[in-house]
Amino acid sequence: MPSTEPRLTWIQQAPEPSGMYLAELGLYTFEISHDSDSGYVLQMWQVRPEDWPLLVWEMNEFTLYEAKARAKRA
Repeated sequence: MPSTEPRLTWIQQAPEPSGMYLAELGLYTFEISHDSDSGYVLQMWQVRPEDWPLLVWEMNEFTLYEAKARAKRA
């Protein structure tokens, strides 16, 4: 049975090992980037018609898998 739940499609923006991934869903953009001190950082941005996107939240100390799973639950 196919799911009607929206899905995040991750697009790799920078090669490993630094790695950066972006996904868009509705009015939000998700960004995963590597931080050498604390693993991966997950950010969620709200896309707005104003001058720039608004950072909604940021969390760090994830593995890449954990960051993708957390974004999916957001």
